[in-house]
Amino acid sequence: MDLSARLEARVGKSIGAVFHAAAVSDFAFGKVWSRAPDGQLTEIKSGKYSTREGTLLAELVPTKKIIANLREWFPEARLTGWKYEVEGNQMDVIDTGKKQIAECRLDSCVANGPAYGNGFGLLQKDGACAHFENKAELFAALERLLP
Repeated sequence: MDLSARLEARVGKSIGAVFHAAAVSDFAFGKVWSRAPDGQLTEIKSGKYSTREGTLLAELVPTKKIIANLREWFPEARLTGWKYEVEGNQMDVIDTGKKQIAECRLDSCVANGPAYGNGFGLLQKDGACAHFENKAELFAALERLLP
């Protein structure tokens, strides 16, 4: 059973909070093609791709965003997302976290990753952002958010 199905199975139950920190893949594999010497692509359908095929091209298809369904599934719960970003800077990550809060109707979002820098940011839907130097400080702050 995948994460989406596990969460959806909890719909209708009393859920106080969801901390959605799962590293769910943003993409899944779609079609696979081989390229002819003239550049033309031919789709290959196989359960196993042989190295004899040479270089292949794979399509990446966006996956369904689980986090976008959480407010619908758990309307009364305290919802916290996570934004781990590799590129950009701390303000970029904070802005991305604010967008996630607005788009997914979250209460808060944790921001971190190489783009954020050391530590963690905890963004609130009112725009406030608190910084925590380590996991222990962050987890204590997250615990205080519990109803």
